[in-house]
Amino acid sequence: GSTLTINGTDAVSGKPFAANLAVGSNPFKVEITAPGSSPKTYTVTVIRASPAELANILVTSYDRTTNLCFHKGFTTYLLDPKFNPETSTYAVGVLAHTEFCIVMTRTSLEQTVIINDFPALPPPGDPFPLNLYPIVNVGSTPASFKIVVTAPDRVTLKTYTITVNPIILGA
Repeated sequence: GSTLTINGTDAVSGKPFAANLAVGSNPFKVEITAPGSSPKTYTVTVIRASPAELANILVTSYDRTTNLCFHKGFTTYLLDPKFNPETSTYAVGVLAHTEFCIVMTRTSLEQTVIINDFPALPPPGDPFPLNLYPIVNVGSTPASFKIVVTAPDRVTLKTYTITVNPIILGA
């Protein structure tokens, strides 16, 4: 029959292959040889996130009357650069004196999130790993928000920083 190796180790098709994954990219060289054929080689890369990384961060409009941070018709402001769990510093433009929220999606329900020394809590009864942080408004000067994520091990930390730059219309 065919042979299968993963990173030079014999493996069996359809059976689990145990491997230790480091945080970040983990390439695996998979080689398959059918009887009477030349080997075919593939590279599969598995990316393991840090246990303290977020899955996503959004900055959205906020409606104080309904206490909603994102809803159909709300504005989502674009982070610069686009969100990547490994990138720790972002900027975003928001209309001056506009209420907004920072919405974070955790990779684990056991992670905790603190923004500028205050807990960012999930909405009451929400089973999803979202944390919301409503901001009254940024005013007319830039504001910085430090997001500290603590992994389930309660030791590993990841810090993200978002600088909110007010957009002043007619200026």
